[in-house]
Amino acid sequence: MMIDDCDAQNSMAVVMRIRPHLPDDIIRQILSHLPTKSAIRMSILSKQFEGAWCSLPVIDLDEGKPQANLDRGIHFTNILKRYLKFRTENKDRLHPPLDKFRLRMAVMYPDREDILEKLLTSFAQERSVKELDLSCPTFTNIALEKRPQSSPQILVNINSLTSLSLESVGIENDVTRSGDILLPSLKNMSLKSMHLQSSFKFLSHLISRCPAIEYLTLTSCTEFFWFGRSESITVARSRTLKHLEIRDCSFSIFHVSDCEVLESVTLVSKSPRVMLALYGGRNLKYINICSEKATDIHIDRCKDSVEATMDTPNLQLFRFNGFDAMKCMNGRHLLSNFVISTEMLAS
Repeated sequence: MMIDDCDAQNSMAVVMRIRPHLPDDIIRQILSHLPTKSAIRMSILSKQFEGAWCSLPVIDLDEGKPQANLDRGIHFTNILKRYLKFRTENKDRLHPPLDKFRLRMAVMYPDREDILEKLLTSFAQERSVKELDLSCPTFTNIALEKRPQSSPQILVNINSLTSLSLESVGIENDVTRSGDILLPSLKNMSLKSMHLQSSFKFLSHLISRCPAIEYLTLTSCTEFFWFGRSESITVARSRTLKHLEIRDCSFSIFHVSDCEVLESVTLVSKSPRVMLALYGGRNLKYINICSEKATDIHIDRCKDSVEATMDTPNLQLFRFNGFDAMKCMNGRHLLSNFVISTEMLAS
């Protein structure tokens, strides 16, 4: 349960009436019931409380909307510096476990970029953080490959990470290099307002570097133009991916293939023309498609227990190869001006 600033002030008043020195465990227990923002405010109580919030298992730093007041921006940057100092000084000591780190910045400055890079590098070295949630406008140095010391080495081999959410973050990736496994324990990945390379290799390569991934969500992602424009994106060759959700992305063509255990696919799109090709969904159980402009849907090797919800009033071609098509599509759907073809689709 979240505690507002009034509750935080009451907690401060209570602590001020207590003896001036408390065991560190008691301090952490008090702060653990407060939002990070309120815990930081309690740092003014005494030197013993100063910086105690840095050892909390959940760190949630949200700058909010861009501030016209430069001093407030500097204050937020100083908070980041304070936390970086905690994570990097006395590296030999064992830091408390970090279950979740959430950082949402309104504006990115060069000094903040440097702080974030060093923070993520420390997480990789300590291998402690489990959930990572970043929203950093114009930050473009998230690296997926091992690079020379002069370049970022950020997300490589954070073995402990199980959940990753990135918003408005650029990704550097050389898809021609195999590299080491990226995130071996990652199960959930959410990419929002990202510029993704529209090539077969990029997203499939990213997924292949996450050998335990089960949930993948793409929201409001756009195409990063690279050697021309294809307006297509591919999710392929995953042995662990179970749930795929794509919402309000600018791509027109979506290929999903050879995901052996994939159970559900959700596609919500307002693009002027949409085509979905789904191949090799033998374990598929649910399909949810909502697209007013969808014209072509191809489904190959689908089992007959699939439940489908399809809101596609402008569908022109529906191709299905598998068991009885109408039995497969026994959910709610709006299909008009379409033909059903059960011919073998090219893989």
